[in-house]
Amino acid sequence: MSLEGLQRAVMALDDQVSCTGTTVLEERLSIMLPDGDVAAIDDPLFVEWLIEHGEPAPFGDLAARETKVDPSVRSATRLRARGAARIGGFDPGHLLPAIEAELSPRTRLIAQLTDVIAYPVGGHFTLHKDTPHSPALIGTLVVALPMFHRGGEFAVGTDVIDWSGPCAPNELRWVAMFSDVDHAVSPVKEGTRVTLVYTLLCTEVERDDPHWRRRMAEVRRELADLELPGDETLAIACAREVIGIDDPQPLSLAALRGVDRDLADVFVSAGFTVTVRACLAAREVEDAPPWSTEWDMAARDLYFARLRRPFTERDVASLLEAVTFVPAMCDGGGYLDDETSDLSDRVEALDETTTWLMRPGSIATFLAKRDFSHYGLVGNDAPESYLYKLAALEVSGP
Repeated sequence: MSLEGLQRAVMALDDQVSCTGTTVLEERLSIMLPDGDVAAIDDPLFVEWLIEHGEPAPFGDLAARETKVDPSVRSATRLRARGAARIGGFDPGHLLPAIEAELSPRTRLIAQLTDVIAYPVGGHFTLHKDTPHSPALIGTLVVALPMFHRGGEFAVGTDVIDWSGPCAPNELRWVAMFSDVDHAVSPVKEGTRVTLVYTLLCTEVERDDPHWRRRMAEVRRELADLELPGDETLAIACAREVIGIDDPQPLSLAALRGVDRDLADVFVSAGFTVTVRACLAAREVEDAPPWSTEWDMAARDLYFARLRRPFTERDVASLLEAVTFVPAMCDGGGYLDDETSDLSDRVEALDETTTWLMRPGSIATFLAKRDFSHYGLVGNDAPESYLYKLAALEVSGP
């Protein structure tokens, strides 16, 4: 069995993480509160009105699983009415075709107002990801109102978007992104940066995208000649955050987004069986820095294991000096339960019947730096390694 052709086809798939654009207002933009109070963006007291009806903007602490207010992390004011406010003169639906073409080629999206955010002088938001709430959540749409300000640059992944300086009073600038993309707002130096924030949700309405069909055609051609023996499994590391990665395993395809879901659908349509599985992985320290979240296709000495049940932040904190995916033994044959985190009851080790295919954009979450042994001996044979958690498509059949 040769996977070279399939690997080339999969590597050629670009996974766009964000898109930007502008739109021209044809009406006066206003914001109405549930009680009927309303203000227009060309009102000289508009910013003061926002602040008067606002509150400190919180942020979600994923590790602590709670919402916090900390000006050192996020300094901004959000409208108390949040999604209950009504935006007049602007319909985000007009932007959705362009966004769908980049982030959701298979299904239509809807945009739901989440927040109206004001960043005054000094306002900022440190690097973060948006908190996922459901498998329907695709991403976030941020629309900049035409308010003069300086600073407040928006870092999205590796791109920096600068909406500062003079702007046309009837022009809105926007960016849409997958919710798992790192982004940040640098400190505002002058004026006030005001944005409308929308949640992008997928629907069950199908979308016919010729570009998507073309880019997946090569994958389909390679699958036409691909056969996996009955005991063989193909694992493809995911490139987008998987919703509910700590839910009971395996996960459904509804947890996937972006090209990950596109690939899964193409495999299924070709007669293969596809599930989604959370995995742990280990790599020696010398092979990659701990902050690296993109996996090198040429990387060697990667050891993977399927998770039988969730592996949480609490589990990470309780890890001992050494870790193994199989029952731990010292060089002399004795067990080292008091020095080694034996995860053999938490994982299903992957054997030689599993072939891994790593996409250039494959991502993993760094967990810890520990001594690691993939065969159970944890004496001097366990080198320092980085431990990661990731999700993968598991393909078998057809």
